[in-house]
Amino acid sequence: MKRIFFCFLCTVFLFNLFPAFSVSAADPEIKIAAFTFDDGPHPTITPKLLDALAERNVPVTFFVNGINAEKYPDIILRAASEGHQIANHTYSHAVLTKLSNEKVIEEVSRTQQFLCELLGEDDYPVRVPYGAINEQVQSLIDVPIILWSVDPTNGKVVPAAKMRDGIVSAAHDGAIILMHDTSTANLEASIEAIDLLLADGYVFVTIDELFDLKNVTPASSTIYRKLSGETFGYFDESQLNQHWAYEAISFVESTGIMIGDGTGFHPNSGLTRAEAAAILWRMAGEPEPLTLKTTFADIPSDAWYVSAVAWAFENGIIHGLTEESFCPERRVTREAFYTMFENYLRSFGASAPEDPCVPAFRDASSISEWAFSSVSSIIGRGFVSVKARERFYPKLGLTRAEAAELAAWGKSLAII
Repeated sequence: MKRIFFCFLCTVFLFNLFPAFSVSAADPEIKIAAFTFDDGPHPTITPKLLDALAERNVPVTFFVNGINAEKYPDIILRAASEGHQIANHTYSHAVLTKLSNEKVIEEVSRTQQFLCELLGEDDYPVRVPYGAINEQVQSLIDVPIILWSVDPTNGKVVPAAKMRDGIVSAAHDGAIILMHDTSTANLEASIEAIDLLLADGYVFVTIDELFDLKNVTPASSTIYRKLSGETFGYFDESQLNQHWAYEAISFVESTGIMIGDGTGFHPNSGLTRAEAAAILWRMAGEPEPLTLKTTFADIPSDAWYVSAVAWAFENGIIHGLTEESFCPERRVTREAFYTMFENYLRSFGASAPEDPCVPAFRDASSISEWAFSSVSSIIGRGFVSVKARERFYPKLGLTRAEAAELAAWGKSLAII
């Protein structure tokens, strides 16, 4: 996946403009899925789809037919420039299981070559037309083969409303959703379903991003219909020294800012709100709170994190999801932890960064209003993740590795 960041001059952020963040305790669980569109590009449908996706900051994957790609290369260039992934749906949409070996290779390689010349990359996953594949065809395709787990039409022509309902009812975490950018019905169904699923807590990503976020390395000649499991998820602790955040993890472990559970550090596991409070409390030197009493009914008096939460709350670093609910075991989103971390820095007198030039994530406008200035401030202070991505994914859960990286960087500022 390309990891390109742009920098733009922006106005100086008013860091006290927004109140302390607060979200509803009824916020939905975050799920990720990938919308994919076959058979394009279409001269009128695809541009309309791109317009609608741009309004929503939703990236998708286009499995293009080579014969159409050759006709409308400008549409492909636009899609790629707007952060969508381009992939291979063969040249003429033939049933590969009915072709000779030579023809199968030609169908795939002809489109691969065209896309390589157009976009400059040489690795495009393949989707076989109609999902028709056997062992012989599979062996001839030397890139990942992407099928799907959600098909609202089952190969039939159905009305837009039925397609929309089929997507929404069948959607699941890790889903690969099959659509086509070749008809008005597909266009309407897709956008309506996207809106409904966004409201239900979904985050949409490209196929490459789905592999990345699910911690799966795509393999050649291997079929993928969905990617199950926890986002980020399991990591082999015996390989911890190979983890991208190993240096930061070593630092937070050696300083006692973060610790494992006896079985490992679990770098790719999500961070809870209680753990977030504990990290910031330990960074501050484990100060005693003025009182252990809070307004939160869901904080047991003997909880291991009670001092951390009480201290963070009385210093305005972390707030409840409601006046009475802290939700200690709930996952921390990326934008929420950045907000907590910026509140922590300010509590020790850190001034606003002077440089108004910040990396422009493709999904920057998806950052909540209450978190935008804090995220911008952290980045404006010079923080750049080792695992930098084109998108910030504000609503996705932060991992322990990401928290370790931010904590190690924060301590390097020598504010306390």
